[in-house]
Amino acid sequence: MELYLKGIQIACKGIPATVGVSLIALVVGATFGLLIALARLSDNKVLRGICGVYVDVVRGTPMVVHALIMAYG
Repeated sequence: MELYLKGIQIACKGIPATVGVSLIALVVGATFGLLIALARLSDNKVLRGICGVYVDVVRGTPMVVHALIMAYG
């Protein structure tokens, strides 16, 4: 039982880092998504096309593929 409590204590030490990384990822993701959405609504055909291809590729591939690309590629 003591081993489990020690493991829980170690896990609890990581909570602040996890929450911090999650908040940073939330802010960066929301900002990036807003910029992409605004670019897709712009009158510039080149910018709209680039963002359209990006959105189609990201939404068209499974998340596992993205994870594998980040891990190995």
